[in-house]
Amino acid sequence: MKSILTAFTICLLSVSAFASEEYTSAGAIEFSKYKIDGLRLTKKIRDTEGYARYFTSKEALQYCKDIGGELPTARQYATLGIQLGAKGIRETSFPNLPDEIEEVEKEIRKMRADGYEPVRKFWIRENGEIWWWITVVDFYYNYAGFPEYSGDFGADSLWTYSGSIEIRQQQYIFNGPDGSFGPQFAAGQNSIRCLLQ
Repeated sequence: MKSILTAFTICLLSVSAFASEEYTSAGAIEFSKYKIDGLRLTKKIRDTEGYARYFTSKEALQYCKDIGGELPTARQYATLGIQLGAKGIRETSFPNLPDEIEEVEKEIRKMRADGYEPVRKFWIRENGEIWWWITVVDFYYNYAGFPEYSGDFGADSLWTYSGSIEIRQQQYIFNGPDGSFGPQFAAGQNSIRCLLQ
């Protein structure tokens, strides 16, 4: 009888230890347990029936604002990626120059040779009634080492805030499956998570 109770106790302790880990079923991490810049990342936003909600970029920005939070920037998601094993961030030497400038193009080629992809900010400049679209390098990011997670987070492409949002312009999405970034037109539909106090 004593050996049965001991085995049962060990079993309970094992279950408790597993439940306290950051991992959920299928090896997925529950990212809402992580903090970025001191803010808590929410779980994926769902509708009243439990299905994932999808937003345009503008809708995503407004939704996070309406609940008292903010839409994470690409840099904030990159910071999360580094916490989880991504190689790192490098800064640009030309933070305010359009990326078609020769010096910036040379820097981009050098960074890519080292495995670092440019992550850009998207700006709209106004000159009277003429608007034009420019991009500048915000930072460089190497997602090598980011673990490929299945489950709730791993299936998501998540909007980030990357500067001026116009319905026909682009923003970055953070790809949950591999920790990379990719541009997408702001009118597209993606999942979101918000940052809250």
